[in-house]
Amino acid sequence: MSQEFERFIMPAKLRVLPGYVFRRAKPAIFGVEVVGTIKPRYPLMKSDGEDMGDVLQVQDKGKAVSEARSGMQVAVSLDKPVFGRHINEGDTLYVRVPEAHARAMLTKFQSRLSPEELEALNEYVEAMRKKIPFWAAS
Repeated sequence: MSQEFERFIMPAKLRVLPGYVFRRAKPAIFGVEVVGTIKPRYPLMKSDGEDMGDVLQVQDKGKAVSEARSGMQVAVSLDKPVFGRHINEGDTLYVRVPEAHARAMLTKFQSRLSPEELEALNEYVEAMRKKIPFWAAS
């Protein structure tokens, strides 16, 4: 059962930090504050559901890291968006958690999520339900 949990794409939200835009496009590289857990290859979206593509790399103080956790301020690189057109300072981005993962986390694994991960998951589910009313409902 924990192997199933280990494979999940974990919920997180990222607040885009003002003044930390290192590159505007191909890839866009900018600073974020992490709430939850973020890893390379995690897909991101804006709160309106707009797809922002996958995280290419997470850097902490100039070094690539395999993950960033709540409270960390790191730089992320994304291939798809153009900063200033698709993403702006102060935006909130969410990890695009697959519906099956979200449903399992809300039902079987809620106790294993940190309060920050649960908060990010609940906000993400709420955003998804604006488009699909019963998204991740058990």
